[in-house]
Amino acid sequence: MKKRILLAVGGAAVLLLVAGISYLLGKHAQLKQPRQPKIETKSYFGPEVVNQQPTQVPQQVYVNPQPTYREPSTLMGRCPACQGRGYFNEPTVCSVCGGAGEVIGVRVVAYVGGIPVYQRDSAPTTCSACGGYGFHLPIYGRCETCGGRTTGDWLEYWRKWARRYWLTYYGGRYKVVNMTP
Repeated sequence: MKKRILLAVGGAAVLLLVAGISYLLGKHAQLKQPRQPKIETKSYFGPEVVNQQPTQVPQQVYVNPQPTYREPSTLMGRCPACQGRGYFNEPTVCSVCGGAGEVIGVRVVAYVGGIPVYQRDSAPTTCSACGGYGFHLPIYGRCETCGGRTTGDWLEYWRKWARRYWLTYYGGRYKVVNMTP
């Protein structure tokens, strides 16, 4: 009988010891994790407790020790020869869209008795010839100093110029283009 009691007490002691060790290991794991401070903010509806977001460590940027060649236009901002235009000749208005940058497509849908049936788009689509700019950059007259690097303000200026041309000569009406493949 005494042996059974001793075995029961010993087993309970071992269970208590295992539970205590697992509790201490859990507390140790919690202490290892970084704690985020809680910031209290006041609002009209009462105090709120907000968890601060963890800060991200900026990644290291690789810097090439050897200098690389950069175009003169990116170094100076504007090319002194062409003033950022990139070309000495004027751009030409796109002949497909007439400067609008958009066209209304017409496609052949079917053939009825050998006669084609056309379907017209309800909304204008981007002109595939000029990419929606409304103009084409000149082939000749590229600036040799900057290699034809055009700044964005000139592109915007030419886009407005082509749009004005379209409004003047086409009255704001899109050209109809056959888009049947």
